[in-house]
Amino acid sequence: MQNSLTDPNAASLDFEEWPVETRSLLNLDPKEWKKHDLYAILGLGKLRIKATPEQIKLAYERKAEKHHPDNKTTAKSNTNDTFYQCVNKAYEILSDPVQRRLYDSIDYGMTDSQIPKIGKDDDFFATYGAIFEHEARFSNKDDIPDIGNMDSTQEEATKFYDFWYNFDSWRSYDYLDRDEAEGETRDEQILIEKKNRLERAQKKKEDTMRVQSIIERMQATDPRTKRFKEEKKREKEDKKRAREEAQRIAEEQRKKEEEEERIRKEEEEEAKRKQAVEDKKLKDRQKKVLKKERKAIKALIDERLPTTTDIAEEIQNTELNAIFEPMDLEETVAWKKELEAVSKEQTLAKILEKVLALVVAGKLKASAFSQFKVEEPKPEPVKEEANAQDKSSSNDWDTSELSFLIKAMKKYPVGTVNRWQTVADYVVMHSGMKPRSEEEIIAKVAELKKGASLDEDEKSRLQYNKKHNDDQYINDVPTLKYEATSEAKPAAPKVAKPVAAKPAGPKMVPMVVKVGGKPVAAKTVPMVVKMATKPAAAAKPAPAKPVAAPVKPAAAPVKPVAAPVKPAGAPAPAAAVKPQTTPAPTAVKPAVVLTPVAAEKPVEDAVKPGAKVNESPKPWTSDEQTMLESAMKTYPPSWSGEGERWDNIASMVEGRTKKECKQRVKALIELIRAKRNGSPE
Repeated sequence: MQNSLTDPNAASLDFEEWPVETRSLLNLDPKEWKKHDLYAILGLGKLRIKATPEQIKLAYERKAEKHHPDNKTTAKSNTNDTFYQCVNKAYEILSDPVQRRLYDSIDYGMTDSQIPKIGKDDDFFATYGAIFEHEARFSNKDDIPDIGNMDSTQEEATKFYDFWYNFDSWRSYDYLDRDEAEGETRDEQILIEKKNRLERAQKKKEDTMRVQSIIERMQATDPRTKRFKEEKKREKEDKKRAREEAQRIAEEQRKKEEEEERIRKEEEEEAKRKQAVEDKKLKDRQKKVLKKERKAIKALIDERLPTTTDIAEEIQNTELNAIFEPMDLEETVAWKKELEAVSKEQTLAKILEKVLALVVAGKLKASAFSQFKVEEPKPEPVKEEANAQDKSSSNDWDTSELSFLIKAMKKYPVGTVNRWQTVADYVVMHSGMKPRSEEEIIAKVAELKKGASLDEDEKSRLQYNKKHNDDQYINDVPTLKYEATSEAKPAAPKVAKPVAAKPAGPKMVPMVVKVGGKPVAAKTVPMVVKMATKPAAAAKPAPAKPVAAPVKPAAAPVKPVAAPVKPAGAPAPAAAVKPQTTPAPTAVKPAVVLTPVAAEKPVEDAVKPGAKVNESPKPWTSDEQTMLESAMKTYPPSWSGEGERWDNIASMVEGRTKKECKQRVKALIELIRAKRNGSPE
């Protein structure tokens, strides 16, 4: 192996040995190697951290050759071998990259930089540049930004400061750790290691704060900061001026547009005014022409159809004015030509033709004419199939209505008095939908009996309502299937003479009850008659004591015998009173609701005459009516939320029970039906 001293390429690795060997350097204690300047021992005091591994090896070979004990020949040579031991230790540490980095972190030959004092003549960037160049040797990153100069941009300066505020340093202080082997026991060794960690952390913290203080001081005194502030201020002012200029231009544009809009509106208004004047002139001319044409028509008709009296003439003029009213100028001129074209005998027919045309068009009413009277045109007959189809399309049935219709048909079988009306009332009361006429009820029942098809959705909803319909709160009045004892049509209502009897419970009305389709013995069933209207004031029948008819075994039905009627003031004896059919009360509507009451629980008080059907004793106020209408809209028959529908409706009507709400709805339905049928209230 060739020696480095005789290597021809060694000249390129040569360096100036520094410092010179002094007595203090030669007398270093090898045991205190952690306190020695290793670069100075090898003569690399100027290169230090910049020394290459080859230069470190060359320096060691020179020192070893000079201070090796075997090479000392003269008496003047240093006979102390301790320096040779220091040279070996220095080369051992500096030749190992790991050990060398630990030593470079605390290099004794270099002092840590501090905040500099810069005079007036000192170069700011040169002074701080040397400091951060010295500190950059500890950086883990290779891309270190330059400090720059006075011409640097703000972005370049910001990049430099950001790098040093977040400086990533590899510097550590492990080289100064106390050797754990110095501890005699395990506890002492653990204590030494703990102290080493604390001292390393404290020194690292102090070094970081030192660098932070330098960069903060530099940024605070950086002469570029003032220039950056001025540039930023100038940029801000330029933006402000540009913004103000834009606002000024926008304001001018807005004023210009407003002025143009004002001029345009004035022109439009002027044009409208001129057009209105022209329209008024045209309208006035048309009025004059129309008035002239009407006057000519009247003169023509007066000539052809002269009147004999002033009243007839007044009526004729009034009716002609009514004919002229819906006709414009064009129609009037055309009609005048038609009248002039016909003969005198055809004039009346032409007038009646015009009246009929206007009545058909809905512009006039036939009842307004007596002189030129025409018949009200009858609507063309519509085929039953098409009519039924239109009704079914316009009055679609809800699933809840169908459900209650099926229930009502079972509840009120064939033979029930006013069956279809009762069924309609039941459906409206419980479904809350609009009232159905008897024709609609009958048509729908016939449709269901024929097996009219329902889509799958309607079937599922109908089954759901049937299964989940909770009607435990519906207090329906029990219904009996019966037939009247007489099939004859009822005669005109007559005033019944009062019969003297003690007032008792409800009236006892004999009825023939069908069981299984066959009549059985007549029974006297107490009935509570609810009057829809007040009875006539002319006759006030005295309450008669009902006499129960004897019940015979099941056989032929017993024919009731009418009780003899005696003059007023002569009450009949109790024995003479026999079961009789209920006479028709005076001024009673055809739809009289008969409510059977169980015989074992008679009603204590008879219904007062004149009380409305299903009307609550307590009058309804307008606020309560409004709350009821709102509740009916909130909870329609199709509602399927939580709770029972009528309970929720009653909860929204303050001061009213569920039963009162139902009765009110039913009363309103009957009132609407009575008005529709033309019955007096």
